[in-house]
Amino acid sequence: MLLGSGLRVSELLGLRREQYTGRGFENVLIKGGRIREFVPVQSHARRVLDEWLNAGAAQSGFIFTTRTGKALTRSRMFEILQRAAAQANAHRQDGERIDVSPHVLRHYSECRIMPSKWSVPSKAGGPLAARPIRLGIIRGP
Repeated sequence: MLLGSGLRVSELLGLRREQYTGRGFENVLIKGGRIREFVPVQSHARRVLDEWLNAGAAQSGFIFTTRTGKALTRSRMFEILQRAAAQANAHRQDGERIDVSPHVLRHYSECRIMPSKWSVPSKAGGPLAARPIRLGIIRGP
């Protein structure tokens, strides 16, 4: 969901089952206390979320919960993500290891949502100079 929505981890963890429309989330509380009317979710993330919800998870209340049904915390989400990264790195050589965080995933999702032909103006070259947006995997030591 971090990759499929572009939401901050705290915004994602605050989502409730009732907000999900099948295509995204309605009335999402975002940074600064504002409400965003609709947050679309990419199709691959919707498929996974639909399976999760159809399997009986989060019929009401928060979507992302602990085993006891309480809302998942930011620190616990970070631990889960780090554990997944450690599993992904298990057979990688030192120079090939990946390092991820919820923030990195959020920015990666933003770059995936934007078409590759878009570019960001270069400060050095003035407003007419542009360079393509590129985001690579962060490699560990």
